[in-house]
Amino acid sequence: MKPVVNYSLLLIVLLGACRPPDNAMDSSLVKSAGTFGDDVAFLQMHTDLVVLGDETGEAQVAVSPAMQGRVLTSTAAGGEGPSFGWINRAVIASGERQEHINV
Repeated sequence: MKPVVNYSLLLIVLLGACRPPDNAMDSSLVKSAGTFGDDVAFLQMHTDLVVLGDETGEAQVAVSPAMQGRVLTSTAAGGEGPSFGWINRAVIASGERQEHINV
């Protein structure tokens, strides 16, 4: 007999796992997706940041050397363009670093 897979239950579990923690959602530091420039300004207040871009300045990525070279966000439309990353502002602003990974 083949095992029965309950896809509804699987979907609920996956959607629940993708949700940010409640404390991050309640924080005044968390805001809706903004511009790349807004996110870069926030990140520069809390961590060293390197912004890499193409010769036009449109395509850019924001990289944090202190966070193991992690790309925190990117854009395809310069500083005023949309920010493609999700930044947990509450965790970054807290300055706390976890031993193995900072989410």
